[in-house]
Order: sequence, then structure tokens, then C-alpha cells
Amino acid sequence: LVVELKHSLHATNFSGCCAAIWGATSGDVGFCEWLRACGADFARMNDWGHGCVVKASWRNNVPFLEWLFRDVGLDPMHLFYLDVDGLTPLDLAKKQRHAGVVAWLEAEMARHPHLTPAPAPSIKLGCGRVEY
Repeated sequence: LVVELKHSLHATNFSGCCAAIWGATSGDVGFCEWLRACGADFARMNDWGHGCVVKASWRNNVPFLEWLFRDVGLDPMHLFYLDVDGLTPLDLAKKQRHAGVVAWLEAEMARHPHLTPAPAPSIKLGCGRVEY
């Protein structure tokens, strides 16, 4: 398994998700520490502009968000990246009505007044919702 993992750690599925993003979705810090020790990149984002911050926010997981920024050292710009629909992780957390995550994201964003929302660097043309 470890040999296979080292070869596929950065492999992505059809939407650009990789092991780090799936790990963030699980919210299991211990597992993600192991992935990180194996070389997983928690700064990666998928083709939709969603990364670990979005996944942890959707799962209402403040401790995982704290781990990403405190222990992993994730760039604060990840708080401000816009997905294919023009939404930040904060916008998505508000849609999910995750009050604790919303408060945490707002406080973290306020600590970085020099940063402004910008498109995530991973967005690919053709992704996004189709308007009918």
C-alpha cells in the first residue's frame, strides 16, 4: 500500500481531487498527518476551485481548518480563493449554515485585510454550472 501510495499520492480524479483533498473531506487530522508525511500537498485545489479549506468548511470542521493554517502552514490566500461559481469558502459555509465555521473564517479573513478574493489558480475552462 505504501509503495502504491507514493506513486498515486498526487493522482487526481476527473474533477482534479487528490489524496489531500479527500483526506480533508474526511476531517481526520491523524490520517492527514500521515498523508502529509508521505508527501501529500494540502495546498492543491481541484478543477472547480475547491481545496482543503472548502472541504473542511463543508464538513463544519473548525479543528481541521485550524490544523491546516497552524500546522500545515497553508497560505491565507486559500481563505479568499473564488471557485468556478465565484464563491469563497466563507460563502459556501454560509450556504451550509455552519455558524461555527462562518465565525472562524470571518475572524481569519479579518486578520488578513491586505488580501482580496481572487479566482483559484486551478480552475479549468469548462467547469462550472450550466445556465439553462
